[in-house]
Amino acid sequence: MSKVFSIFKYTLPTLLCLMCVMFNIMPFSLNLYYGIPIPFVMSIIFYYAVFHPAVLNVICVFFIGVFSDILMSSPLGLHAFFYVLTFFVANLNRRYFLTLNFADFWMAYALVIAGILLLWYLFFVIISWMFVPFIPIIFQYFILVFTYPVMAWVCGWLNLKIGRF
Repeated sequence: MSKVFSIFKYTLPTLLCLMCVMFNIMPFSLNLYYGIPIPFVMSIIFYYAVFHPAVLNVICVFFIGVFSDILMSSPLGLHAFFYVLTFFVANLNRRYFLTLNFADFWMAYALVIAGILLLWYLFFVIISWMFVPFIPIIFQYFILVFTYPVMAWVCGWLNLKIGRF
């Protein structure tokens, strides 16, 4: 039983990310702009890249992104690129982020996510060769920033219940 529990605690972040990807493709929507997925998986990737990078590594993040691309019928590698970018930015600044209190860490998260969503928007505009409304990206940004404390709490709670990573 201990071996199974040990394996489960190392697959839990990946399963949590996959659950968020599946949540993005559900046909219902609670947001004002129907059909705009909120990439909650970026919050989970950011959390684990800073606090537990050995549990959710870059290879898992890449395959989560490819899985997301296949399910959402987006260009292959689009989500994978931005998920891996989120992981690398968070992991490269890990030492600095660990010195911050939660309010400052939350502000750092908001800045990183703003930059990544802006790059995502610019990339999408270049690929589609047309102007895309910016309001949905702003909506995604505010939802991600304001729900991050809940997502971080859930990840931290899972760490306490399942075991320290």
